[in-house]
Amino acid sequence: MKQWLKQAVVCAPIDLVWELADGSVEQLQRIFPAMITFSLINKTNDAEASAYRVAYKHKKQVKECDIQLLDYANRSAYKVVKVLFEYKRRYEITIEFQLYRVDDHRTNARFTVTKIALNWWAKCILKFATDRAIRDLTERVKQAFAADNLSETDEADINKSS
Repeated sequence: MKQWLKQAVVCAPIDLVWELADGSVEQLQRIFPAMITFSLINKTNDAEASAYRVAYKHKKQVKECDIQLLDYANRSAYKVVKVLFEYKRRYEITIEFQLYRVDDHRTNARFTVTKIALNWWAKCILKFATDRAIRDLTERVKQAFAADNLSETDEADINKSS
């Protein structure tokens, strides 16, 4: 298992930052540009048990992936969305997007990615995995607000391996 954590303080209200993760497909494409469609495939009474199908472009191919919503909270001072999906039958990946209100004009955005190998040879490859994906995600969130004339004020990252 390998885990990466990156956080940044964004100069924007928490509700504005939340629209990137909880908004329309167009909003999601601002931070996940390869995404083509995002559709609900299994809705339950408990939002945390819902499943979605995502179509995305990988090189010249369109691929689909089913994701499961593990955690969801939309409170005034704290918001979180946590999803789980399987990648190429090699890895189980969990992505968590947390937002904390610092004040009315600043939000602490925290991204966590956990990658678990599903077989022995994927474990070997996992040793060489980098934090590039989470760095790119953080950068896209920053760019989304730079485009809205907003900017980040602070950044930190933590890498864990086990």
